[in-house]
Amino acid sequence: MNTPINRRLDTKTKSRIDILNCIRHYKMCSRVDIASCLGIGKSLVTILTNEMIKEGLLVECGESAVHTQKRGRRKVLLKIEENCRLVFGAVIEKDSLIVGLTNLNGDALEKRRMERGQTYRETLSQIVTAVEQICKENYIASKRVLGIGVCLSDSAVELVEGAGSAERLTRLKRDLSHALTMPIITSRTVSGMLIAQRLFGEESARHIVLVRCGGDQTEVGIMTNARPYSGSRGMIATQLYTNEPIVEPVHQAAQTAARCADILDPEKILLGGALLSKIEQFHAASDELQQLLGRKLPCEQVVATEDKIFLAGCAIAVERCFYLDSTWDVA
Repeated sequence: MNTPINRRLDTKTKSRIDILNCIRHYKMCSRVDIASCLGIGKSLVTILTNEMIKEGLLVECGESAVHTQKRGRRKVLLKIEENCRLVFGAVIEKDSLIVGLTNLNGDALEKRRMERGQTYRETLSQIVTAVEQICKENYIASKRVLGIGVCLSDSAVELVEGAGSAERLTRLKRDLSHALTMPIITSRTVSGMLIAQRLFGEESARHIVLVRCGGDQTEVGIMTNARPYSGSRGMIATQLYTNEPIVEPVHQAAQTAARCADILDPEKILLGGALLSKIEQFHAASDELQQLLGRKLPCEQVVATEDKIFLAGCAIAVERCFYLDSTWDVA
């Protein structure tokens, strides 16, 4: 993904981001526990959390069931108000374009699927029009929208000119910024799916391989040290599979996953894509994968299913525009 995380944040902003990530990790957390977790003063935590409550980012959600303090009331728990901000996600495929809207938890609120425009400019126009229509029809104020995450699938890379994935994504972001005033984050679709798995699926594994089997191409996403990795110019996955037509999707997915597992030794394999959308297809691919490896390797279905593939775009927007770095708590 482009738009690197800004490490040069002022102290207050960094503390606010750390508080949000702490509460995200524990779901609900008291001010005392936040101060202990982050190693900062209780008074500062109180000031910052009260500010965020006034801004609508946090809400008090009752008292802790466990009374750990000798005197006084139980700890008051805080949680993130998941509907305080909304995000758009868009995924550009070979023949289609999907634009959706979610809250911070990845709950789908709106979705538009359409035939993709023939040209690059037509596709950009479709994204802008869909975002504007959704905002207008749902009376969404611009201040509630964090931004939009736009994912480019490997099957659609030829739509955008560029020498590699990174260059194409940078151009896509730049060109969209001329028409949309909101923050724009761009990524490969499989990288966005990995972020969605961690943010919306509460994934904790650090090293994962994702295989997306659909259409006439198999896409591979790699997560290492809890971050999506694509290698030089975003082209590492081309070394792990071929673009030969898929005759048997289950066999293709299992073989690709096994090849990746042998090279990368991941903690887990994620399987997804239109050709593996049925549960029986997933189980068949998973079983064949274990046979090819000769050992057991955890295998799960992706959170960003084909029906909700726009979650890939929403996830990268939430991560970069709200949490800034959602990997701080990954052990």
